[in-house]
Amino acid sequence: MGVIQVMSDALANQIAAGEVVERPASCVKELIENSLDAKAKRIKIEVEEGGIRRLSVEDDGVGMDEQDAVLAFSRHATSKIIHARDLTRIQTLGFRGEALAAIAAVSKVSLTTRQSDQTHGIFLRIEGTSITDGPKPVGAPPGTRIVVEDLFYNTPVRLKYLRSVQTEFSRIVDVVQRAALSRPDVAFLLSHEGRVVFQSSGRGGQRSVLAALLGPVEATQLLEASQSSVTCQVTAWLGLPQQARSNRNHAYLFLNHRPIRNLSLHQAVAAGYGTRLMVGKHPIYALFVDMDPILADVNIHPHKSEVRLSEERDVSQLITRMVENALSDKHLVPKWPVTSRVQEKISSYQVPFFEQNEKNQTTFSEAKLSVSEQSVGLRAESMDMSTNSKKNTLSHPLSQAYEFSVQPEAVLASESVLPSEVKDEEVQDSSLRERVKNWQLRPIGQALGMYVIAEDGESLYIIDQHAAHERILYEKFLKQMQLSADTMPLLTPLTFTLSASAHGIWMQHQEVFALLGLDIEPFGGLDVCVRGVPLVWEGLDVLQLTQRIFDDLVEIAKQAPSGAFVEELRLKIVQKACKAAIKANHRLSDEEILALCEELVELDDPFHCPHGRPVLLELNSYDLEKGFRRIV
Repeated sequence: MGVIQVMSDALANQIAAGEVVERPASCVKELIENSLDAKAKRIKIEVEEGGIRRLSVEDDGVGMDEQDAVLAFSRHATSKIIHARDLTRIQTLGFRGEALAAIAAVSKVSLTTRQSDQTHGIFLRIEGTSITDGPKPVGAPPGTRIVVEDLFYNTPVRLKYLRSVQTEFSRIVDVVQRAALSRPDVAFLLSHEGRVVFQSSGRGGQRSVLAALLGPVEATQLLEASQSSVTCQVTAWLGLPQQARSNRNHAYLFLNHRPIRNLSLHQAVAAGYGTRLMVGKHPIYALFVDMDPILADVNIHPHKSEVRLSEERDVSQLITRMVENALSDKHLVPKWPVTSRVQEKISSYQVPFFEQNEKNQTTFSEAKLSVSEQSVGLRAESMDMSTNSKKNTLSHPLSQAYEFSVQPEAVLASESVLPSEVKDEEVQDSSLRERVKNWQLRPIGQALGMYVIAEDGESLYIIDQHAAHERILYEKFLKQMQLSADTMPLLTPLTFTLSASAHGIWMQHQEVFALLGLDIEPFGGLDVCVRGVPLVWEGLDVLQLTQRIFDDLVEIAKQAPSGAFVEELRLKIVQKACKAAIKANHRLSDEEILALCEELVELDDPFHCPHGRPVLLELNSYDLEKGFRRIV
């Protein structure tokens, strides 16, 4: 007798659910996508114990009739595609017909739904793929409400590997925030243990949603940019270099309103920032790519977040140009001290927010928001996940669960600071101005042996002399190498033993090294012999610089966008050459200070050193007058 048997439907569904439902956030994501595909304009998400014990998603979409309500929980049942050719032009967020069946296979699910032209709704309850109650008629508002309870109750191994309540809930927050950002025309409300944690009005633009995600002061400084080609349209909100973070938690990427992951597009954004970012820092941004669905394949993984683009290199280059153009036009000098004009400007806005009335129904109302500097500088504390929490506080979760203390009179949802009625251009940071052509700096003198003081008639500038000279040398050497990367022969060749990875990269790109002035020959095994180095390294410690290039080789190859290895290596070689810049405590003559200022203002980017640190700090007349109490 044979040993191969066909699995039962229940077992097959539980196995398949492992690909779709990994944690509570997976359920929320799938249910929100269904709501958006159902043309919902208001979506309410309620969570208990991080979604492990209970979560619900309620919308005002088109709803379902009794037949569809039952069929929706069958595997591969969907209203979104019919023919195989439909897979090449997917325009909905969901299409695989797996989500509801997968969720029902590992939890207890209740569905209440009603179409707007019907007098009553339909209710049914499913446990482990079996209908235990209904379908039966019930009173219900138009739309759909799905409640998921006891997630993984029948798969204890999966339950064991869930993280803490705080961690699971923070992942749900991230899912909801990304959905709200992709669809600012839809109102979202997320609550945990009965307390509102995040909401968006559904009446505003993307900047108002970003204010809820990043905070009002950060959101007002974002730059809006756009670029288009024959095949796609790209728009973005870009953070300033000084807003960069140590992780990518605030890098939001969307394709046709779908949150996606794509390393090449993230690298394209970073390439646009170039040397404006410090090492180990990542920009904050929200990037929206719109293109014909036939050029993108979203049917790679059940999560539908990994996407292949048929013209990925062209899209990446378009994004890089857009970011470069947006930043090159701005006067990117950090203010010192930080001006409070942004806080002053947002202090008197009318704010839309959800509130709970006496019947515990969510309503939409207006409130006058009084934002003090104390409430704008929100203080992160550990989130209180207690079900009995009655604190008069505002919860504003970011990548992790946080709680922020707010003045009692300003208790409202986290989108509260930037209302939808305020136009984006009205809340843009007025302190960020366009870069001036023929900008001139008049040197005043040197301070502390490290800084040059100068002014341009509008502001006072403190210049880091080492960073400024480093930037001058960087752009000078870069232009030299772009014209001709001459090689300086070494009197005594140098030998190095490379790692297997670094040696493989060198073998793959030997002609690139030669093009950039590095004369390298194989020397047996993993050893190489360096007979010449770039001429821009003249007078420097070539042994140390060459060793650092080899040490960084694997990282250079990782960071380089597709086809851009030569540019990435060229930048690294030039950065090493900048070690010749003047150091701190080097006293400069008046002539040297004047030359430094004159050369600095002529640079393509005079605001950042090659490693991303600021070159100048600006103290404008407004800050000075406020400091001396000439204005109040």
